[in-house]
Amino acid sequence: MLRCRETGIAILAVTTLWCVAGCQSYSPLPLDLDEHQRQWESRDVNGSAVRAYSENLNKRDGGRRAPYDPADGLSLEEAEAVALFFNASLRTLRLDSGVALAGAIEAANWQDPELSVDGGVILASIAQPWYAAAAIRFTIPLSGRPGVEQDKAYAVHREEWASVVAAEWELLGALRREWVKLAAIRQRLALAEVQLGEVESIRDSAKALLDVGRVTAAEVRVFEIELVRQELLIERLKRQAAIQVDVIRGILGLVPEAPVKLVTQLDAFLNVPPDVIGAMRERNPHLAVKRAAYDVAEQSLRLEIRKQYPDLTIGPGYEIEEGQSRIGIGFGLPIPIINLNRRGIAEARAKRLASKSAFEAEYERLAAKVAVSEKELQLATEIRKTLEDVLLPLASTQVKEVVKLGELGRLDVVLVLESMRTRYEAQLELVDARLQESLATISLAEVVGPTYGKPPIPTEGS
Repeated sequence: MLRCRETGIAILAVTTLWCVAGCQSYSPLPLDLDEHQRQWESRDVNGSAVRAYSENLNKRDGGRRAPYDPADGLSLEEAEAVALFFNASLRTLRLDSGVALAGAIEAANWQDPELSVDGGVILASIAQPWYAAAAIRFTIPLSGRPGVEQDKAYAVHREEWASVVAAEWELLGALRREWVKLAAIRQRLALAEVQLGEVESIRDSAKALLDVGRVTAAEVRVFEIELVRQELLIERLKRQAAIQVDVIRGILGLVPEAPVKLVTQLDAFLNVPPDVIGAMRERNPHLAVKRAAYDVAEQSLRLEIRKQYPDLTIGPGYEIEEGQSRIGIGFGLPIPIINLNRRGIAEARAKRLASKSAFEAEYERLAAKVAVSEKELQLATEIRKTLEDVLLPLASTQVKEVVKLGELGRLDVVLVLESMRTRYEAQLELVDARLQESLATISLAEVVGPTYGKPPIPTEGS
C-alpha cells in the first residue's frame, strides 16, 4: 500500500514539474520613440541592405529593372525599391502576418493533459476517514483535428501574406501617382519660368518703344501686371513641388528632412499587356487575397466536419480511501448522436458560399475598373496628340508672328499677350493630358498586378 501511495505522489510531482518546465517567461518590450527617431533618421537610400533588396527585386522582375544607383538621384524604379524596403505601414503588415505564421506553426499541438485532484473526509465513524484521488487525462485526437487545424492556420497565414503583397502593390500605385503629379508640377514650373522670361523680353521691347512714343505707359503696364502674376504663380508652384516631395518622402519611409533627390518624368512609362483581363486574372493581388480567403473558408468547413468525430481521453489515476490505495486507468469518448456540430458546419458552409461570392464580386469590380481606365487612357491619348499635332504648333506660330511684328515697331499689346497666353495655356493643357495619360496607365497596371514575382511566403524561422 505504501508503494502505491508513493507512486501516486510521484505522478503528481512529475506532472507539476513538467508543467512548470514548459512554461515561458515574460519580459517587457518598452516603447522608445527617441531610439526609433534615431533609427528613422539613419535610414540611407544608399545603404547595403536597400541595395541588396533592390537586386533581389530586379531578379524577381526578370532583370527588367535598371541597376540601383541613387548617387545621381532616385528614379521611380529605385524609389519603388526604397518604399518597399522602408515604408512603415508595410513593415507593420508584414509583422502582423507573422502572428498568423506563429499560430500556424503551433496549431498542430495536442491539447494539454488534464490533471484532476479530489479529496475529502468520510463522515461515518471509521478508523481512516480521509480519502483522496488524482488522475491525469490525455486527449488522443482520433478525429485528426489538430492536422486540419494546422491546415486552416496556414491558409489564414497565406491570406495574410496575400494581403501584404496587395498592400505592397497598392503602395507602389500610390507612389507612382504622386511621382507623376510631382513631375507635372515641375513641368508647369518650368513652363511658367519660360513664360516669365519671354514676357520680360516683350516688356523690355515695349519700354524701348515707349521711349520713342510708339506705345503708351498703360500698354507697358499691362506687361508689368502679367509679370507679377507669373511670379506669384512660380512661387506657388515651387511650394507645391516642395509639399509633393514631402508626400513622396513619407511614402518612401524617410524623414521629412532626408536629403534625397527625386528624378521625375511625365510619360506613360508602364507597359500594359494586350490582354489586360487575362493578365489580371493571373496577377492581380487583390484577387489573390479573395482566393486565399476562399481557401480559408474551405479549410474551416473541413475542420467543422472533423469536429463531428470524437476524440478519446485516456489516462492513469490513483486514489486512496479508508486506507486502501488503488491505481487504475480511465477513458472517455463522446457519443456523437445529438449535436454532431450542426451549427458549426452550417455556418462554415454559408461562409464558404459568401467567400466564393466575394471572389467573384472582386473580379467584377476589377473588370469594370479595366473598362473605365482603358477609356480614360484612350481619351487622354487623343487629347495629347491633338495638342501636340494641332493646337501647339498653331499657337507657337502665332506667337512668333506677333513678336516679329513688335520687333518691326508695330506692337499690339493685346494681341501679343493673348497669343502668349494661348500658347502657354496649350502647354499647360498638354502637361495635364500627359498627367491623365500616365494616371490612366498606372491604373491599368495596378489592376493587372505586379510584373515581379511574389515574395516567398515566410516559414518558420524566417
